[in-house]
Amino acid sequence: MKELNLLHNFGILANLMGYHYCRSAIMMVVQDIELQDHITKKLYPKIAEQYNTTPSCEEREICHSIEIACKCGNLGIIDKYFIYACSRKNGRPANSEFISTIADTIILILKK
Repeated sequence: MKELNLLHNFGILANLMGYHYCRSAIMMVVQDIELQDHITKKLYPKIAEQYNTTPSCEEREICHSIEIACKCGNLGIIDKYFIYACSRKNGRPANSEFISTIADTIILILKK
């Protein structure tokens, strides 16, 4: 299913550590929707433990990946999901918004 390759479509490349953190975060939220309400308190620590890093380092890497996508990625597809969140005025989607939106999209695709 090409829709499930959203990170790549947005322009977040697999060679970025933030890609792996984003992917893990999205997969965990898809499996347990309650985590989207506790991203900084529960989700980040789980991922940090999995990758043997700190939650703040992980959060920065996710942020960096989203910034790169907003500067160099496919703005057409980003705008489709985040309604001009990457314009110069608005900056970029927040990490929690990005993770929750992609996870929700995948959940809806899987329910079809």
